[in-house]
Amino acid sequence: MRLTSFHILFVGLSVVLGFAFGAWAFAVYWSPVGSVGDLGTGIASVLAAWALAMYLVSFVRKVRQTGHPM
Repeated sequence: MRLTSFHILFVGLSVVLGFAFGAWAFAVYWSPVGSVGDLGTGIASVLAAWALAMYLVSFVRKVRQTGHPM
C-alpha cells in the first residue's frame, strides 16, 4: 500500500470516527444526564470531522492533478 493510499484511508477513517463521536456526544447531551460539555464536545467533533473531510477532498484533488499514483 502506497503512503498516499494509507493517508487517504487514515484520514477517511478519522472523518467517520469524528462524525460518529459527534453523534454520540449529541445523543448524550439530549439524554437526561447530558450537560453543556457534551454539546460542546459534539460541536467540536463535528467541526473537526468536517475540516478533515475538506482536507481529504483537497488532498485527493492535489494527488490527481499531479498524476501521483494512489
